[in-house]
Amino acid sequence: MGTKRSVLVDEKGIALAIVISGANTYDIELLEEALDHIVVLRPEPDEEQSHNLCLDAGYTGSGKAVGQRNYIPHIRPRDEKKKS
Repeated sequence: MGTKRSVLVDEKGIALAIVISGANTYDIELLEEALDHIVVLRPEPDEEQSHNLCLDAGYTGSGKAVGQRNYIPHIRPRDEKKKS
């Protein structure tokens, strides 16, 4: 038994949303709740400034939910190495 804290941060590491659940919850199950509960007012995305969301491979398949919230998903595949 334990807890999981799913934290959504901006590019500077500042927390925008925090979701707490049981430790046995998959990360992808907490994504929509975190995106829906951002506590910092943000400007609407436009042609010059889009909202991007970087996720690891555990979020594969979440692109539709992310896109519905006006974010552009960037999900790194499991086999892709981090660029230096």
